[in-house]
Formats: sequence, C-alpha cells, structure tokens
Amino acid sequence: MKERYPFVFPLIFSLSLGLAPFTPEPHLVGKLRWILGGGTGMEVMDYFDLIKEHNGNLSKAFENTKTKFLVISFTSDWLYPTSENKEIVIALNAIGADVGFVEIESDKGHDSFLLKVPKFLNTLGDYIKTAYSKS
Repeated sequence: MKERYPFVFPLIFSLSLGLAPFTPEPHLVGKLRWILGGGTGMEVMDYFDLIKEHNGNLSKAFENTKTKFLVISFTSDWLYPTSENKEIVIALNAIGADVGFVEIESDKGHDSFLLKVPKFLNTLGDYIKTAYSKS
C-alpha cells in the first residue's frame, strides 16, 4: 500500500526527538527559547572573554606565539561578526604576529565554513599552499 503522506513519519520522528526530555528542557524548546532571546545553551561561549582574561589587552592573549594566523570572516556570520575578527587581527598585528585576514561574502551565516563556499575553499587552499610550502 502506497503511503499517502510519506513525510509524516520523518516529521513526527524529528519533532518527538526534539521534544525528548533532555535536561533541563527538551532540545527543540531550548533552541526556540534561545532564538527568541531568553534561552540557555550559549553561556559558556558568552563567558569566554580573552580581553577580560588579559586585563583589557587582547594582544597579551597571543604573546610569545610562533603560529601563523589566517583570520577568515563571513559577511553573514552574526555569531562571530567581522568587527570582532578585525579586533583579533589588530591585536595580532600589535605583537608582530604573522597574520592574514579575509572577509568573504556569503549568505550562509555562521556555518559558511562548513558549506561549499568557493571563495572560502580557494582562500584556505591558497593559504595552506603558500604558508606551509618549503621555500
């Protein structure tokens, strides 16, 4: 017998999984609450503050590092906006770190780095080739 509404089972399964009794509240409810402002789940990220940890000087967080940095920002990322990425670049420049920066136009938001965004993939590939090639 052909199912009349083939999407019903996956929809009910997905919704019931989202309403499963996870602590302190069902996942779906927590996400909706967070989106509407007032939910929980992002506190750890909100409390992580390198500037505060280094008495107002972000550069101190990167002192004595020999790392090469490439800071990539996406125009539609509201979680880590370009302005905050530029603060990191300024702090790295202040200590003379090897740092590159690029802002990539994307409408895919924070998850742009997980998706197929050609300019991101090309930028990352070029950086790896040039930064770590033997001279």
